[in-house]
Amino acid sequence: MTALNPTLARVDPPAEPLGAFSLLRTAVRNPIEIWPQAVYREPVYRRRFAGRDVVFFCDPDMIRETLVDQADAFEKAEPMRRALRPALGDALLTAEGADWRFVRS
Repeated sequence: MTALNPTLARVDPPAEPLGAFSLLRTAVRNPIEIWPQAVYREPVYRRRFAGRDVVFFCDPDMIRETLVDQADAFEKAEPMRRALRPALGDALLTAEGADWRFVRS
């Protein structure tokens, strides 16, 4: 039996937020590549996009607060859910409301 040795995709985040054309082109290829470096460096990254506030939490305590303790107070962005759902299905990061509570139990 041959051991599987998956090759992970390398994400090289842009130093600054992308402009509209670059953002769209990159999002079609791989939506995770549109996240700027600050998302990976800062415990909280906030940016206004398409008239909405987009917030990334990278601090473990804030992630728990957001995904577990106050889950009903936060709405997951539809583009993020669409990007993650093919890999995760209806999982903790993609489900909402009653579906989220079911997945969590």
